[in-house]
Amino acid sequence: MLPVNTSWSTDGQSPVRSEGLGLDGAALTSLWVAAWRADESERPDALFQDPYARTLAGPEGFELLEAARGLALIEAP
Repeated sequence: MLPVNTSWSTDGQSPVRSEGLGLDGAALTSLWVAAWRADESERPDALFQDPYARTLAGPEGFELLEAARGLALIEAP
């Protein structure tokens, strides 16, 4: 699981914590947004192309994206 310094979790009960990345909330959010931009860029009907998003997100960003999709109150593409 992605190491993050936060108290939310995908099951809503057990906290997800780690000292592994040493990133704060703003840095983690930037990885998550980059992963979302990479996903959008790779869609056949993409609204935009961000050639740097996948590299910036790295595997950590995509783990955050998957965790966020599990928590979403609305359907995420």
